[in-house]
Amino acid sequence: DAAQTEALIARCKDAGIDEADIIETDSDFLYVVRNDELIIAQAWPADDLSVVSQTQLEGQPIGEYLLGDRLTIISRSADDGWMQLHDPEPATSLQ
Repeated sequence: DAAQTEALIARCKDAGIDEADIIETDSDFLYVVRNDELIIAQAWPADDLSVVSQTQLEGQPIGEYLLGDRLTIISRSADDGWMQLHDPEPATSLQ
């Protein structure tokens, strides 16, 4: 129910648990994960907003974390086993 969900969110925030995002910022730069690409844009000053880097990523990005000067991107691919574990198609039996 809604009260349980709100309590869980509050506990995660209190514990300092971060959730993956598709946009991070360090006040000077924006780090944006879009499709299979990381885009880094200079965000300050706002009048000079510009893309400074575009990098192709392996797999399907699902989120990113920024801590200090380190950006971590989490992605998945069909080869990592995730797709097989969550494939809605039934497995074929070997007979």
